[in-house]
Amino acid sequence: MQEALLYALAKGVPGALGLLAVVIFIRLVGSTQFGIYAIALAAVGMWSSFASGWFYQGILRYYSSWRTTPSLLRQFLARGIAVCVVTYVAAYLGQLAWGIHDHTWGNIGAALLLGVVIMAQTVALSCWQSELLAKVVLRVELVRALATFGFSCFFAAWISNTATSLLWGAALGYAVSFVAGRAPSVPPPPAGEAHDPLLAQAWLYGWPLSFWFLAQLSFAWLDRVMIEDRFGLQATGIFASLSEVLTRSFSLAIYPLTIAAYPRLAAAWNHGKFSAAKRLLRLALLVGVGASVVVVALFHYSQVYWIGKLLPHEGPDFIQSAPFLVLTLAAGGAMWQLALLAHKPLELQSRTGVMLVAMLGALLIKIAGNHFGLTWWGITGPAAATVGAGGVYAAACLVTARFSSS
Repeated sequence: MQEALLYALAKGVPGALGLLAVVIFIRLVGSTQFGIYAIALAAVGMWSSFASGWFYQGILRYYSSWRTTPSLLRQFLARGIAVCVVTYVAAYLGQLAWGIHDHTWGNIGAALLLGVVIMAQTVALSCWQSELLAKVVLRVELVRALATFGFSCFFAAWISNTATSLLWGAALGYAVSFVAGRAPSVPPPPAGEAHDPLLAQAWLYGWPLSFWFLAQLSFAWLDRVMIEDRFGLQATGIFASLSEVLTRSFSLAIYPLTIAAYPRLAAAWNHGKFSAAKRLLRLALLVGVGASVVVVALFHYSQVYWIGKLLPHEGPDFIQSAPFLVLTLAAGGAMWQLALLAHKPLELQSRTGVMLVAMLGALLIKIAGNHFGLTWWGITGPAAATVGAGGVYAAACLVTARFSSS
């Protein structure tokens, strides 16, 4: 219970600070520069998760079964991170060559460094989680959140009020967070079958999750580059700021439900109580839907007030031009938080291939929805596509879930 609380704090406190950061950042750099920052940040998150997802998921899965020494563990981690870095740099530069513009060399350098330190920290966190070091995870995440917020604000306020300052501040904050950690230790010898850590084993287990992360995180990137292409960077910055506020809010609102439900769901599943697991999942989803309806309505009917605070200059005109954007963005944020709860049975059965197929189907819905939605409904179109894609993914996961030992 204490460990779950520590992990909840490690998620909740940085999430709340990230929510505050959106409000501060857009005031410091303006909507146009925030649009550039939002596009770059979405690309960093998408490609870094794709490049490293297989590795850190493999660590989480197999760490306790390894038989190794400190030197071999360091070599294994160094080789894995090196593969992740090469993949990330190639993917990020490849998408730039594909035609995404509005990047300076300063932005590119900061984005490359940010992706590298994000991947290194994520791998380290996976080791600490596997060692059950919840206090270390909490300490590192708090330092990271405070450092990225502080450095970004300082650079944007005192050096240059541009996207470049925000990106370099984030990169430096992630780098500084390592001072709060410690070197991963050698796993204790397992009681059962043991083996040396192998990159191939991590890849075979984790590659569907890497592509799952790529597909899921591409949603935000697609929104931003397609809106920028159709309506410009200012509209992109405004859309991204609203999207970040609403997405982070629902993440904070629904995450406690996931924290409470998942251990109980896993316990019921592991003890063969599949009917009880099914009832628990249904109850969690019903509670999540009820809470989401209330929060979505609150965001929609109070939008004149809070958007006026977030965007005092552009807000009023923006609300008039897209009166249902907040409602749709909020519904999309809620839908995806519920979808990530709906796929828990597939996680418990390690059916990552099914999760990937469902996510690819959702991605196709998202791409088509963005394309036609921007033409039919303007800037509200991508938000509506997110709702549809989330509904498709959740439905696919629930339909394919098997509440049995098979």
